[in-house]
Amino acid sequence: MQSSEGQAAGFEKAFSNFAADCQQHAGSCPIGPDARGTVKRLLQQLKTNPIPLPDGRKLTDGLAFTGVIQALYAKSLWPVMASAVAETLSGSPQRLLQLADEYNGRQQDGSYNNEVDANTTVNCDDDSETLTVDKVRQLQSQWRSKYPLMGAPLAMSLLGCVVWPTKRDPYQIGAATGAPPIVVVGTTNDPATPYQNTARLAKLLGTGVVLTWQGEGHTAYPQTQCIRTAVDDYLIDGKVPAPNTICPNN
Repeated sequence: MQSSEGQAAGFEKAFSNFAADCQQHAGSCPIGPDARGTVKRLLQQLKTNPIPLPDGRKLTDGLAFTGVIQALYAKSLWPVMASAVAETLSGSPQRLLQLADEYNGRQQDGSYNNEVDANTTVNCDDDSETLTVDKVRQLQSQWRSKYPLMGAPLAMSLLGCVVWPTKRDPYQIGAATGAPPIVVVGTTNDPATPYQNTARLAKLLGTGVVLTWQGEGHTAYPQTQCIRTAVDDYLIDGKVPAPNTICPNN
């Protein structure tokens, strides 16, 4: 539950950063200056009026939301998402559906890879916490207030583990006793693996050394020269960066 709420907060922040960027560059952002209001309006429309496609599929509010989530994993996808939302509002939902398909692992032949299955299995088996449907509904209401766009859907994602049919097998955690320094890389605006967990993991390992990228999106390597150099030097030559090294967003 804590991990899911961290993601709800992370994706809410990432979308707010996208919306602020869209407002700042409203002349080039097709859904500016109010990107948040535009996306909310689209999702509301799709809830009752999904858009049919020539192949028989429909763009639903759930698939549109998934497309938005996919685009928040990398800042380079922000313009793609903005254009996809604008095109959908004009009756052409193909690009937004493509973003959703990329997230869900849908192949061109209509089949799916096992990424979602594997992720669900790992998340549910590794977590000893058990929730009820009523608890998830309660969280849905709470998170909707705290994270207006992302909270309710990400609370509902907890249902998969509520009905998980097999015995949990939580992973073992603890200090990496006897290990050399372990570099733990965190991105300040990573929506999927919230930055606050970086220092927690480094402390848990006991030998962890935090390396920070002040950037947007999921994962830092190899986004900038500063990160590439620090990570390559560590992996190739065993050179550990100075504790709490910060790489700027450039």
